[in-house]
Amino acid sequence: MAAGDAVLVNDPYSGAQHTPDILLFSPVVVDDDVVGYVGSVAHHIDVGGRVAGSVAGDNRNIFQEGLRIPPVIAYRNGVIDETFASILAANVRLPDVTFGDLQAQLSANMVGVSRVHGIAQEHGTRNVLTAMDRSIESTETEFRKRMADLPDACGTGEDFVEDDGLGNGPLTVKVSVEITGDELVVDFTGSSAQTDGPINSVLSATTASALYVIRSVFGPDLPANDGLNSAVRIVAPSGNIVNPTSPTACGGRMQTCYRVVDALLRACATFTPHRYTAGSCGNMTMSLQFDRRAGHAPIFFEVMPGALGARPEDDGIDGTDVHISNCMNAPIEALEAEFPIEFTCFEFRPDSCGAGRFRGGLGLRRGFRLRDLGGELMIRGDQVISGPSGVDDGADGQPCRFVLNPGTEHERVLPSKTLVSLEAGDEFLRETAGGGGIGNGCDRDPALVTRDLDDERISKKYIHAHYPQLT
Repeated sequence: MAAGDAVLVNDPYSGAQHTPDILLFSPVVVDDDVVGYVGSVAHHIDVGGRVAGSVAGDNRNIFQEGLRIPPVIAYRNGVIDETFASILAANVRLPDVTFGDLQAQLSANMVGVSRVHGIAQEHGTRNVLTAMDRSIESTETEFRKRMADLPDACGTGEDFVEDDGLGNGPLTVKVSVEITGDELVVDFTGSSAQTDGPINSVLSATTASALYVIRSVFGPDLPANDGLNSAVRIVAPSGNIVNPTSPTACGGRMQTCYRVVDALLRACATFTPHRYTAGSCGNMTMSLQFDRRAGHAPIFFEVMPGALGARPEDDGIDGTDVHISNCMNAPIEALEAEFPIEFTCFEFRPDSCGAGRFRGGLGLRRGFRLRDLGGELMIRGDQVISGPSGVDDGADGQPCRFVLNPGTEHERVLPSKTLVSLEAGDEFLRETAGGGGIGNGCDRDPALVTRDLDDERISKKYIHAHYPQLT
């Protein structure tokens, strides 16, 4: 590879996570030698497949989830390969948008390449590579030291995905964390077998989710590098929902990844009882392709935040995307300007929090109405039967709800994973789950209950139900 080249991959069975997430890697070339790589990843609005947005909640195999691209050289000297570009353009619904976003990724890479190149020129390539190696080695050494300082023990955790979008479920994520000497092993043996629907989490996604938790719990101050990956052994039997085999569908892998996080946090509480959360809202996404008008059919895609579960010494966080997704709220004014929709509400969801000594965060209500075009709506979520779980006598958070035309004679509560046709004038409402609570509600500080009532986070009815000692 030479300066300006870039390798692209989105195949979940070649190291990526799901087809809309495209990874782009560019070499750092110093004196004709490749001394490192800079990478970027972006979720693209569409990569083809059977539905707009590519990752329908009821896909049955990877071939329905859009174009799969194994590692290929997509750019040469900063220019996209014509053959690759023609294949990509023929397979995606919005090629102009896709190519613009790819160019943005390449530009981001070039900024990183320039900075690494500048450091190498200033300090010498050998010194830079030595510093990188030492950073990785020191992370592993420090992490292993911390493990050796903890008692040998084993913690376990369990959670579940309610269904796979095709009627199969519930599906269990079971995990154990064992520390022996300076080694930490995360073992998913006992999790459900891979399923027909797209909620399976490929090994790269499971590994990323597990390492997120391990670093958050045991080493939030450690550099984010491969040293942690070298120090943690992950066991994920082939053929289960955390390590499926091709061509199993996996576009909705985030539903399972969130359950990996919650289950693993509970397992780690055996070692760090002050660094975990109760159950949190999972991943709630939707895409809406509008009916074609003048040859253009825009796609509205959105990740809907929920709430963080309570923490051992504090309440959960209201109305936020939590843990591994980490998306920001999209301003409704910008969305109304871009798409033929009108928002009907965007607000906190009172009483959705799980009660406890420390309560969970509040979920959100976000609804919109289609103005003058219909379209096809895809929903991919979970936690509509039971909400995020409470811990140590804490109450569960309220479940999610997806409602078409709420408050009308045509009201229809939708399942968490579905495709539905909408008409102009239809309204779609999402209510995301509140976080689970920690500890018995009888132990909650009355001043905190009063504060939540004054802030309209909870109602008097909620207080009667969960804090009877205060009524």
